Amino acid sequence: MVNQDAVPGDASRVEIPPHLLPLLDHLSRMDLDRRRAAETLLAIVELGYSVAPPGPGDAGAGRDTRAILARLSAPEAVPVPELMGLWLAHRPLLEKGRRAEDLALPASLVERLLRAGEPLLALDILAPSLEWWPGDPRLLELEGLALARSGSKREAARVLEDLCARAESRTPRALGILVEACGELWYEEVDPARGKEYLARALAPFDQGFGTRYEAATHAAGLCLLAGEAERARHLAAGAVQEARRSLGQWREPSR
Repeated sequence: MVNQDAVPGDASRVEIPPHLLPLLDHLSRMDLDRRRAAETLLAIVELGYSVAPPGPGDAGAGRDTRAILARLSAPEAVPVPELMGLWLAHRPLLEKGRRAEDLALPASLVERLLRAGEPLLALDILAPSLEWWPGDPRLLELEGLALARSGSKREAARVLEDLCARAESRTPRALGILVEACGELWYEEVDPARGKEYLARALAPFDQGFGTRYEAATHAAGLCLLAGEAERARHLAAGAVQEARRSLGQWREPSR
């Protein structure tokens, strides 16, 4: 349980309170870096929060994530320490048992962390979440995005290629991230043969007729243009324009 009723202290004098040591030991046993876990707990305390085990009347409230999800879906920014505090408070509950609707909490926390520019923290949440919900399309898509933003583009491409190979999980967002990751690998590769392979992997979903949504198709068209494949770029761009018109209900040809 995380409460905002403690008085913030001087950050230079803050030490791990004795009642937080069991939680720190627990986090360390879960293959988390002890120093990183300690810094996260200190950040929570410095922001004015206190961390305590749930009381007898808190068991049901601890699993009711509706208020938390409403907070995470609000347009206002949520501080990173608060996000990690929510995760630290709820992870032990998820380890004991999970319901289908509980998946929304780690997924929403990861979305917020990625928005805040913290892909490594997002991956810390995704690792156990994918053990609990293996093969979940939303979590895998977020893993691909977090890997790409953390610089692990090859691993991101592998995750997203596996994801996009399944028709039910082939979303425009996943296609777009895949194109971006493989495109950057192509651009950075010094070996022309390997670079051509990355380009082919980026465009494979479009060659197979899967990448019809204009968000991903526009990105792929730009990639083709950079690669000197003007005709292919023109074909993808034309498909993207048609899809955009269908989505917007604009069937009339623009005036010339």
